[in-house]
Amino acid sequence: MSLFVLVLVGLSAGFAVGIQAPLSSLIGQKLGPIESAFIVHLGGAITALIPLIVMAGGKMNQVRSVPTYAFFAGSLGIITVG
Repeated sequence: MSLFVLVLVGLSAGFAVGIQAPLSSLIGQKLGPIESAFIVHLGGAITALIPLIVMAGGKMNQVRSVPTYAFFAGSLGIITVG
């Protein structure tokens, strides 16, 4: 991967982190914290689904190898955003 691509990915990630919180806060102010957490995570799920479809599911066939307690990460993320 070229240096240009790496820098572009880094800048994009920094922009995304910087803009996500104010946008989430705006949704929270207009609709409420639970609604905001739902919309933010739904948007993230849809965004993550697109590359999974392109990659024919990636490693999703190995989901049973993940410990059950690890699936609480989604709940913790909602608490963090909320």
